[in-house]
Amino acid sequence: MTRLNDELISRHGVNSIRKYVPIVINGLKVIVQAGHVTLQGRVSLAFLRARAEKIVRELPGVTGLTNQIVVTPVSAASTESSFSAFAHTRSATASTLLRSTTGTVASGSSRSLATATIRASSR
Repeated sequence: MTRLNDELISRHGVNSIRKYVPIVINGLKVIVQAGHVTLQGRVSLAFLRARAEKIVRELPGVTGLTNQIVVTPVSAASTESSFSAFAHTRSATASTLLRSTTGTVASGSSRSLATATIRASSR
């Protein structure tokens, strides 16, 4: 097996991680010196860190690896505020839908069913 130069190892490392890791690694750097690879960046899940390491370790020409990718879990506060923003948007969309829905209904029972359906979909 021909030993690849550092630039090619770095390029293959970045391309392989981008291809096989399902989520972006923020600030990804693949630094190579004499075949020794150092990975740097941030991820929110530990398995992504391990996956990036496994991918690069298997590249031809890699003689060693230091994994400096930092796992920074998503905080509960940011998750809660994201959910709150989503719920607010959904609520606003539902109220807009209720205000903009028009039409005619053939009978009283159909009108009750239509009203119940619209109210249920806005929850």
